[in-house]
Order: sequence, then C-alpha cells, then structure tokens
Amino acid sequence: DRPQLDATFVPGAGPSFGRWPPLTVEVKGTRDAWVGTNVLAFPWTRFYVDGSPVPSQRLGIYPREFPRLATASLNKTHPAVAMLVAPGQHTLDARVEPEPALLWLRRLGFAALAAWIAAVAYFAAAPARCFSKKRSA
Repeated sequence: DRPQLDATFVPGAGPSFGRWPPLTVEVKGTRDAWVGTNVLAFPWTRFYVDGSPVPSQRLGIYPREFPRLATASLNKTHPAVAMLVAPGQHTLDARVEPEPALLWLRRLGFAALAAWIAAVAYFAAAPARCFSKKRSA
C-alpha cells in the first residue's frame, strides 16, 4: 500500500549538508494517516513529529521509487520510511543519530589512523637514523 501523503525531505547543502530541514504537513480528515518520506530505512535515522520522537509502532517501511538512483545494476525501488501521523498540521523531522558507542569507536579509529600516519612520517623522514646502523661484530 502507498501512504496517503508524501513528504519529501530535501537534504541541506553547505554547512547543513547531510541534514534534512523539518517539513510541515497537514493530515486532513479524522483518522491517522500514513505519511511517506523519501528517507531510506536505516537504523540510525530517528523521526520526530512536533519535536517528539515517533515510536517504532508508528513507523513503517514501504517501497518507494527513486528514479534518479536507477541504473542498469541498481533497482529504482528502495525501502523508505512512512510515519503514522494524527490529523492536523504537524512538523516532521528526520535526524541521523548514531549510537554513542559508535561515535566513540569512530574517534578511536581516527586516533589510530593519526598515530599510524605519524609513525609512517617519522620512519620515512629518518631512514638513515632508523635502518642504517651497522652491526658490530
């Protein structure tokens, strides 16, 4: 089934690259409606309606077509997220919020990379000092 409403988040550019500005939608009628988004299903993506987190029971996955992504080897239909939204005017927000442990591991990975680069630079800059000592008999 297709959602009753479509909400297309437009990714930011420049300093807000990778972030989606909030959207305003109006659900007409007296019943909750599914609002489909163009955000692909990913574990770190969190959704908010009027500033409150959307519980997982009110989220769903539906096949959405992304014609611009279609190539000979890539299907143009991908799993996108839909939200069940109450009637009325609401502000929808989607944010990428990785788990804190993964952010810590990312910092640790960058520190290890920096240490490796420093070690390579140290040994590359002083090959005579490190590798040309003659052995005494």
